[in-house]
Amino acid sequence: MQGLSCKSFLVILSYLQLFWGLGCSQETSNPPDASSPHTVLEQQKSPIVVSPQTLQACKLCHSNREMQRGPVIDGMEEWYLFEQLQKFKSGQRGKQDNNRAEFLMGTAMKDISADPGTLRPLAAAFANLPPQPALTTIKGDIERGKQLYQPCASCHGLDAKGRREVKAPGLLIQEDWFLLDQLRKYKLGLRGTQPGDTFGLIMANSVKTWPDQDFKDVVTYLNSLSSKDK
Repeated sequence: MQGLSCKSFLVILSYLQLFWGLGCSQETSNPPDASSPHTVLEQQKSPIVVSPQTLQACKLCHSNREMQRGPVIDGMEEWYLFEQLQKFKSGQRGKQDNNRAEFLMGTAMKDISADPGTLRPLAAAFANLPPQPALTTIKGDIERGKQLYQPCASCHGLDAKGRREVKAPGLLIQEDWFLLDQLRKYKLGLRGTQPGDTFGLIMANSVKTWPDQDFKDVVTYLNSLSSKDK
C-alpha cells in the first residue's frame, strides 16, 4: 500500500475493528416523517438504527478532529451518501492507489457488508446530523466564479442544492478544500472514469479543460452562497 502512513493504518484498523464488533442493530420506532428532507429509511416500517459506536468509527476520518482526514459529511443527502458507499463497495471508487484518500476509504470498506440493510442506515444516520461549520480556505473571484458556475447549475441547481433526478448532489455542505480536491481529481482522471460510473464520467468530461483558477473561483462563489448554509 503505497504512501500509507502508520497513523493512517491505525485509523483504518480502528475503523474496521469497530465495524466488525458492533455493526447495526434493529430497533422498532415510529415511522419517519415522510416530509423530512432526510427520511431515515424510505420504504421501511422499522428503521435500522446505527449504533453510536459505529458512527464514531466513521468519524475517525469524517470529522474535523484530525488534520489527515476525509470530508465532513454531516447533513449531506442520504441518497448521495448511500450511492457513494455502494460505489466504494463495487470498486467504482477506492481502487486507484494514486488517489490516496479514496484508496484508504476503499480499504476501510472491505469488510463492511454491501447489503443495503447495512449501508443505507449508515447513510441515513449522517444525513440526519446537522451540517457542521467549516472554515473557508479557498480564495478566488466570486463574480467570475458565479459566471463559471452557470453551466454547472443545469445539474446542481442555481441554488447549488442539487438535483437528485440527475444524480447531482448539493454543494453547500461539503467543505471548500474537498470540493476543490474533487474537481482536480475529476480533471486528472482520478475520479469518474471507472466502468459504469455514468454520472461521474459526465462530471469528469465537464471540467477536463478547466484551469485550476477556474476551480478556485467556482468554489469561492459556492462559499458565498448563504455562507454555505451554515
